[in-house]
Amino acid sequence: MTAAIHGTFTANALRAHLAPDQPLPGETAWRALLPEYRRLPADADPTGWRSAAVLILLRPVGTGWRLPLIVRPAGAGIHAGQVALPGGALELGETAESAALRECHEELGIQLDLSRILRRLTPLPVPPSRYLVTPVVALLDSPASAPPSPPSAFPYRPSPAEVAAVFECELAEVLDPAKRGRTSRWHGDRYWEVPCLHLGGYEVWGATAMILAELAALLAPKNLR
Repeated sequence: MTAAIHGTFTANALRAHLAPDQPLPGETAWRALLPEYRRLPADADPTGWRSAAVLILLRPVGTGWRLPLIVRPAGAGIHAGQVALPGGALELGETAESAALRECHEELGIQLDLSRILRRLTPLPVPPSRYLVTPVVALLDSPASAPPSPPSAFPYRPSPAEVAAVFECELAEVLDPAKRGRTSRWHGDRYWEVPCLHLGGYEVWGATAMILAELAALLAPKNLR
């Protein structure tokens, strides 16, 4: 199997694949993880929607890479209880990059600076919450401000108000087509069968899965289908 499937990129290889001048597949990559109950872009005109950003934080563990995902607290919100990337709405005067790093600090207790940023991915309209979400990819290939810890116990400090749980998945899982499957989710007045990713023991679907599908397409082009 290729290095891409195993997620064993060097830091320089990741920077090359995720260089800002590399073309983005956008909707072509999203399509395979798009829930059946909505279509893009036909039913999603994001004009006037609020801007948001999420962070894909890649950190080295052994010969591979991991990234954190969070579980939102249960409640009445549209995205309550869902698996997500750390992130949230832009504040006045913020860029997507600065918002993504701020949210990572607020939600996971990890302080990073703009030098960690590799690039933006394609902004994704999220009709249920009327956000236009810009994914930002960052690389943690040297010590962060957090104290050192064993690879299996990176010192995330999740905010209880915003994070019910935090877990990591292997980049290799994101790149592995065998990790794509289907699950059932309630929407409107019925259950729908929707595509998902099986990552770190969780089912990841909707906008988060679509964002990770674009990452997978950039790092392993055969995932573009």
